[in-house]
Amino acid sequence: MNEIESLVKSNAISPCTVLERLMERIHKLDTKLKSYTRLNLNSLEECAKRAKSSENVIPVSVKDLFDTKNIETNYGSTIYRDHFPSKDSSVVANIKKRNGIVIGKTVTHEFALGIISSPTKNPWDLRRIPGGSSGGSAAAVAAGLSVFATGTDTGGSIRIPAAMCGVTGFKPTYNLIPRGGIYPESWSLDHAGPITRYASDLTLELELMTRKNFIIKGRESKKFKVGVAWEMFEYCESSVKKVSLAALEKIKKELNIEYIHVKEKCLRFKEMKHFHEIIDTSEIALIHRENYEKYPDSYLDSSIEQIEEGMRVKAVDYVNAKRSREKYRELLDSQFKTLDIIIIPTLQDVAPLTVHQKKREEVDDISEIDFLSPLNYSGNPALTIPVGFSHELPVGMQIIGKNNSDLRCIEFASLVQDLTDWHKAIPQGFS
Repeated sequence: MNEIESLVKSNAISPCTVLERLMERIHKLDTKLKSYTRLNLNSLEECAKRAKSSENVIPVSVKDLFDTKNIETNYGSTIYRDHFPSKDSSVVANIKKRNGIVIGKTVTHEFALGIISSPTKNPWDLRRIPGGSSGGSAAAVAAGLSVFATGTDTGGSIRIPAAMCGVTGFKPTYNLIPRGGIYPESWSLDHAGPITRYASDLTLELELMTRKNFIIKGRESKKFKVGVAWEMFEYCESSVKKVSLAALEKIKKELNIEYIHVKEKCLRFKEMKHFHEIIDTSEIALIHRENYEKYPDSYLDSSIEQIEEGMRVKAVDYVNAKRSREKYRELLDSQFKTLDIIIIPTLQDVAPLTVHQKKREEVDDISEIDFLSPLNYSGNPALTIPVGFSHELPVGMQIIGKNNSDLRCIEFASLVQDLTDWHKAIPQGFS
């Protein structure tokens, strides 16, 4: 995005030409990828109008969980077929006020309750899932059908597809980005964030989504104190572990830094996953209670299992999980007293082959969220970047920080990408 903005400002290309070429790519290539549910047919006309009063217009792909005025929004469900919101979500409204144009809606897993994101394919291997629930957004960015896409993340829904598709995905600090007009999964755990190719574009994308200013003053590796939770990489599939450790060594060498060991038990991820699940399923059950009573046959079996699990949660367990949250936030933030960031895996394995969405156990088997959901519970910023390939499929790595240290995470990720080229890889057939 920053590169495109520079070209537009230098008059090397017009913003509407950028949009026109992007739409041509989508029409040509998305028939096989299926990352978009629908396109904004008025986007070129809107661009022409905007370009008269602004030197740049930014094309944005919006996950089909965000309300978009007068553009059909289904939340990934047949229940909301032919649903046209009367107003934009807060994020979309902010994007438009900052000269962004919605070019289309990207596929989400049904109500964001899974990681399959059907019918979207993984651009690195069309037989595999893109991850989810923001699967359409990640696949579109990876295939060059989007320069910036919005996503949501309640237990990994930005970071899972970003890792599986080999792009950069950012879950900011809780409540940094407004969530008004986004169909909720869990009010307590939902985060909105950007998916993109370059970490250096994230500050601009945060500005679009929030209408606030985010400025990083240069990038210097010597300023960073970096922790690594080495034991967590032992949970990874052997090839993923090998790729990850090689990437850590390369980062260490290129940035001329030393790592500080962070013990897995100090992060308490396994315990916190349990508390996250109690809150998540309870709030899913309440959010969907009315629709589930009216349209039980319209839900996927995997969604039904989560709703019914939430209905069985005891009030005392829900309250305990909520009360424990602040203590965990303080505990996790305390790990950053002498550190700027901590590096952990994003996923245990690469993107799996497409599976049938019958039982929730199938989703759990491929959605190893031990590295992910505790950070929704604590609210800490977490960013995944691609760091190599295992069996020709992307491997991601997570950069996490203290609450409200979003810019430090972005700065470090940008620094890594300045000195490496994993993020520049393009899937065959989409170059």
